[in-house]
Amino acid sequence: MSWRWLRIPTALVLVGSGLYSFGYRWSPLAAASVMVGRPAHQWGAVRYPWGQVLLLQTATDTRTELVQRHGLLWRDTADSIGGLPKHGPLDTVGWMSATVARGQTTVVAVTVWDPAIAFVAAGPPSNRRTRPATVGKPLIFAWNRSLYPYQLNLLALSKTGKPLYHYAMQEHRTTSGAIISTGLFHWYRVTPHA
Repeated sequence: MSWRWLRIPTALVLVGSGLYSFGYRWSPLAAASVMVGRPAHQWGAVRYPWGQVLLLQTATDTRTELVQRHGLLWRDTADSIGGLPKHGPLDTVGWMSATVARGQTTVVAVTVWDPAIAFVAAGPPSNRRTRPATVGKPLIFAWNRSLYPYQLNLLALSKTGKPLYHYAMQEHRTTSGAIISTGLFHWYRVTPHA
């Protein structure tokens, strides 16, 4: 009796097991769950021909996952972890900027908690976007290119368009007047110049 007929199913099982162990899954959320490692609620997604950026909420943090398509399968290739929303005037609840073999992405998501904020503006001057804000509802901004946080020039605006808050690195002024970045990006109140 010939055992040759077992070669194909055995090869398929071995290949499938290998792909599974490397994080390949049938859906974007299942692939992201490999990295997240705990139950997560998907509250937003930005879709590209080559993949998706998923915005997730877990019991302990917010996650932004870059999931790429590989034929019929998906694999999580990058993630960004944030804390739980602090409910300050604004929270940045999602962030991803990446260049992959088949494209680029920048995604930032912001939740507004201050009712004085009517709009949020983001993006470089050549591709600036302004969106109306609703308290407690996330705003998702996306670009088909990789941008640094400082290039986004994120601003929270009043109904009249007056800047109320800006997203920047913590500043420390030295006696010579130089500015040294000493922290991560946060939302800061815009102070009027005297």
